[in-house]
Amino acid sequence: MNIKIIEICNYLLIPNSNIAINANASRTRGDSIYEVQKHSLTFVAINHKKKMKKTKNMYSLILSMALIIFGIEPSLAQDKTKVSVVNFDVQGMDLKPEQLGSLIRTEMEKLGQFEVFDRYDVNYLAEKNQLSIVGCYGKTCLVEVGSVIKSDKMVTGSLEKFGDELIFTIRMIDVKSKSIEKTTVKEFIYLPDRIKMMSEIMVKLLCGIEPDKELILALSQKETYENAINNPMYTNINLSGPRIGCTLFTGETATILKSSKQSGGFGAVPLMFQFGWQFETQYLNEGPWQGLFEFVPVITGVDQNILIPSLNTLIGLRYNKAGFELAMGPSFSLVTKSEGYYDINNNWIRVPAEFNNPNNEIIETRLDSRGEPYFQSGLVIAIGKTIKSGKVNIPLNLLIIPSQSGTRFGFSFGFNSKKNKS
Repeated sequence: MNIKIIEICNYLLIPNSNIAINANASRTRGDSIYEVQKHSLTFVAINHKKKMKKTKNMYSLILSMALIIFGIEPSLAQDKTKVSVVNFDVQGMDLKPEQLGSLIRTEMEKLGQFEVFDRYDVNYLAEKNQLSIVGCYGKTCLVEVGSVIKSDKMVTGSLEKFGDELIFTIRMIDVKSKSIEKTTVKEFIYLPDRIKMMSEIMVKLLCGIEPDKELILALSQKETYENAINNPMYTNINLSGPRIGCTLFTGETATILKSSKQSGGFGAVPLMFQFGWQFETQYLNEGPWQGLFEFVPVITGVDQNILIPSLNTLIGLRYNKAGFELAMGPSFSLVTKSEGYYDINNNWIRVPAEFNNPNNEIIETRLDSRGEPYFQSGLVIAIGKTIKSGKVNIPLNLLIIPSQSGTRFGFSFGFNSKKNKS
């Protein structure tokens, strides 16, 4: 019976260990059943302990891999710097110091780099220790408050209005060293409705994060082309101003203009000056693009004793960053025309209204200085570039009006300024 028990123990132990217990060795050493059972139980306990250790290590490895995969680092939460944002000094604006402090606190929290103290906790701890944070903007005061509430850093600053500009200052104070760690100062255009955007820029600059450069330009440079950021009070902009230029007639129109008045011409040079006024509305004003509607009445030919009134209506787009634009639309002109035909010598023969045309001549209507007023339509295509100097815009435009009787080319320039829509 003893031999059978020992063999069973050996059978159970051999697959799980390099230790072998055989019956002969046990009998030779005089091992009892109790001793074999003791060895067996001891080995099983040791082996179980090793398995538990391996299982624990495996769980730790899996947990560590999961934290790495999902970007969770528990140690970082404990290592985050504790930051307290107190009120900001506000001058010349209808904005409370605690309101600006809340904006800065929110932007600090969004970064996720710091453990930001809650406003109510700061107020509670300060009152508990009989400290006042109202008007506490200086280094000495903030270091004292930070030491009491156990904050590593204190953040404060100021926002002051000077004319049509805002001076935004933000600083971080290290409580332990009792020194100003970093100060950032930035000038912005006076845009009260864009304080939140300015706060975001200032916090990123303080924390060494590069903000959106286009956003900074839109909020800090007056010369930046108009857009929905630096024109928050209105979306439609009315830009109007004079237009001066010249136009060149080509083809048959140029020939008629140069011919004598006796033959129905005008005795003029086909290059004429023109004067007008542009009424412009920007009905779309988002991002770098603006939608334009232009209404331009023009008078042409006054330099040559000719009066050609015209009206151009254009719809187009302008690219704010570079000031380039493209527009097109109908053009209406008031000219004098008459009916007639060309004889075998290519001379223009004007015919009266009651002309019976016995020779079956090809009757047509053309430009004629002896004719009656006639409305003429066409398509105008214009490209332009706006040069900006402060609030003054200097538009330069090239235009083309294609026609069967001759394409017309033109150039104009002018000036206008930004105005609120009335």
